[in-house]
Amino acid sequence: ERPEASREMAKTELDADLDRFAAWLANDHNEGRRRRTRAHRRETIRLYVERMAHLLRRAQRINPSPEALREVFMAWMREPTRYGKPASDSTVRSTYYALKAWAQWKGLDLGPQALDAFDIPRNPNNGRAAEAVMDQADVHLFLSRLAEAGDRRNYAICRTLLRSGPRRRVIAFAKRKHFDYDARAITVDEVAGKGGHTGLFIVDQLTANAIRDYLETRWDKGADGEAPLFHSYLTQGHLHPDSVTDLVVTLTQRFLGAEGRRTPHELRHTFITFAANGIEGIPMPLPQLQRQVQHSHATTTMRYVHPAGDAREAYDRSMSRP
Repeated sequence: ERPEASREMAKTELDADLDRFAAWLANDHNEGRRRRTRAHRRETIRLYVERMAHLLRRAQRINPSPEALREVFMAWMREPTRYGKPASDSTVRSTYYALKAWAQWKGLDLGPQALDAFDIPRNPNNGRAAEAVMDQADVHLFLSRLAEAGDRRNYAICRTLLRSGPRRRVIAFAKRKHFDYDARAITVDEVAGKGGHTGLFIVDQLTANAIRDYLETRWDKGADGEAPLFHSYLTQGHLHPDSVTDLVVTLTQRFLGAEGRRTPHELRHTFITFAANGIEGIPMPLPQLQRQVQHSHATTTMRYVHPAGDAREAYDRSMSRP
């Protein structure tokens, strides 16, 4: 048999195995540990299947031994991502839990099944995120240079990320009908929202103008509301979330240099830090900020807030009224 045919057969078998894994995860017997909303469960199942598909392809076999799985997982943790940084702690933890679920489904013994055994931090480590938050001067420089470059789509995307803090999937999956210029808002549906959550992202007037100007000059300006809000130059359809990351990394590096390279998630950290600290105005109250960035808990929002500016200046600004 030809090697190509063998690889195709192996791919088909792997897909079938992953489908069975997804069905097992969706089974009601897994609900007892932690009851979730149906949309949240779908998102978790999709994430676990995606993580295991990556590990199994690295292992180059459909049913690797427990030793091989541990070795592949440990090697993946040590490797930098394509953006030159290690995988985030949350990504490592979610991959570990996917691996643990896979082992339970397959009846495998991975050995010591504890986060400590894999040297995985139990709590999010905000050290890298704190370094990644852009300062006010860099934000203004980046947006001005981006505007001068003349690409209306790229300017609208980056300004939306920096001035309203959405996740990259909102940029990727939002449709034209989701943007309301008069309300200065982008509606998030179940497709664009994380875990199927819905809501609104409020944008400032300049960002609303940037999105409107981009849509008015687009080749399909007469398209219906189902068209992508931000289209792909390659396919003219929706962007992929990874494409949004590639775009932001490329643009920040081009206009701010290698030290200024950022990801969409780091722009989200920047927005939340600016809003909470009142860097460019009055600080946004935590309940409103939590709702804006669509976090389920205020404690999650607070993990995104990093100290910024002088403490005395922040105090005087917040206590300016008698």
